[in-house]
Amino acid sequence: MPPSVGEVAVYCEKRQNGIDPQSFIDHYSAVGWKVGRNRMSDWQAAVRTWENRRKKDQSHHNSAMDYKIPL
Repeated sequence: MPPSVGEVAVYCEKRQNGIDPQSFIDHYSAVGWKVGRNRMSDWQAAVRTWENRRKKDQSHHNSAMDYKIPL
């Protein structure tokens, strides 16, 4: 059974990850609560995956900006 927006919101708030619970629900609702071809078995793990990808995207973006040379 898929989680409610409230359940995802509580989990994201507890982890302080900044993920939008509604976006998470909307995404996985659109793909039938599947990860690739497999049915999702652990939505909390999917939240952690989103969290890790967000951290990687932010660190990649920030590190690229750190090395810019001012004109």
